[in-house]
Amino acid sequence: MIYTHAYKNIENDKLRKQVVVSIVNCAEGDIVVLVKIDGGKEVKKRLSDMGFIPKAEIKILKKSKVGPLVLEVRGARIAIGRGEAAKIFVEKEDINAKV
Repeated sequence: MIYTHAYKNIENDKLRKQVVVSIVNCAEGDIVVLVKIDGGKEVKKRLSDMGFIPKAEIKILKKSKVGPLVLEVRGARIAIGRGEAAKIFVEKEDINAKV
């Protein structure tokens, strides 16, 4: 599921497009911002205990075709399985967008 929205950057008066995607759809090296976690109470609690809170900055350190994603959240390196990672929705800038 992909959500998009545009906003005006007040500093340089340009429109920028932000995209909300599951973190499994991001590339290695991307730095994104947590928007929401889709899942039950236990999943949300487990992830928030590890530092996955709204507006937290997340860097994708390692992403291969199979296996867990290695993420950096609040200075900690965390390996997350793909099933759990699919429930983490983040906001990233869409550099290919035409607004």
